[in-house]
Amino acid sequence: MNSTIQKVIIVTFEAITKDSAGGIGNLSYELSKHLYKKDRNVLFYTINKGPHQTEFPSKSVHWTSRYFLFILNLLFKYKLLGGVTKRKAEEWYFDFFLSLQPLSGDYLISTHGFIPKTLKNHSHKFKSICYIPPTPNEEVIYNLCQVELSTSKVKDAYHDAYTDIGRITNFKRTIPYFTKVISISPVTSSSYTGIVKNVVELPFVNAPKKNYTNIESKRKDDQKVVFLYIAYSVLLKGLHRLLAEWESASLKAAELHIVGPIDPQYATAFNIDFNKNASVKFLGYAADTSVFYQSADVVVIPSLIDGEPHIAIEALSYNKPVLISDGCGHARLIGNSVPEAVFNIQQPGELANKLKLAASNLANFTANFTVLADFVQNRKFDYSSFYDKVEEEVIL
Repeated sequence: MNSTIQKVIIVTFEAITKDSAGGIGNLSYELSKHLYKKDRNVLFYTINKGPHQTEFPSKSVHWTSRYFLFILNLLFKYKLLGGVTKRKAEEWYFDFFLSLQPLSGDYLISTHGFIPKTLKNHSHKFKSICYIPPTPNEEVIYNLCQVELSTSKVKDAYHDAYTDIGRITNFKRTIPYFTKVISISPVTSSSYTGIVKNVVELPFVNAPKKNYTNIESKRKDDQKVVFLYIAYSVLLKGLHRLLAEWESASLKAAELHIVGPIDPQYATAFNIDFNKNASVKFLGYAADTSVFYQSADVVVIPSLIDGEPHIAIEALSYNKPVLISDGCGHARLIGNSVPEAVFNIQQPGELANKLKLAASNLANFTANFTVLADFVQNRKFDYSSFYDKVEEEVIL
């Protein structure tokens, strides 16, 4: 690689997997690969590279990262460490050791917004520092949580990563260093407008590389209509609102399947009890979620606010229709094709009506998603063009 070519540092908090990275890390991974193939001088930093090799230069922030993360995960598994403490420890570790790296170059791109020490030490070395956020503005999320918690009986006791003052402080200390935000959804764009001077929206669809349409359906012709909710349930995922709307809908021939762990504080704060309604089935956690998609008819995403979420794209990759809150970034993608699939989670009764609509005319509702599902399953989103546009926005 010609060292005279402008150098681009790309930073992601997510760990590298065999041929990609988790979450928003996949975007930064593919961007690094794209720029490197165009003869850009790229260096990619991750919290944990592990044994994996990349097509472009890449490094873990420190050689101890694998062991550090292993210990944290072990402590969390045996409930010796809380989820918020674990997350803050990971973020502290990442920022501390990244700040010790000999960072220098022309441009820095980060998909992580909790690196105040790193940017304090190194921001002066770069022409511009660009942030591609995985979520809407963390301070906006925090304020939304406070409003939602005002209805809870244990407001002061509830504590998760989005309501932790320490994390919000680190975020607020980081944001002033970013010269530009590149948002991948309208929800995220609006949350940063007025906070960062330059906000650019470049819609992105992180479609799975694997096509799931060959997964055999286990649906029986005479079964009830099955609505599926999959998430690690915390306040922002909106499960409490979904359950209230489900009660209001009073569907006679339908079931709601709940998949994924539920934060105990959240369950207590909003009195979440799956024994109240026989049509609600809590199925717990499973590493392989394909079995739940096999028996489901419609996926419901009631998030209060979410940059994407990826579950919407995953559902479409399984050829499943989606009901999605307008607080989600992918509400635009889905709403442009199937407007009746989008609802306002803050408006009582609106989701209940959407549930009734989908259940009463399931065949037509599913058919409306044919074009959109094909777009996702066959990866028709122009990824090369997207990365070219990011390059144009970042590299002056």
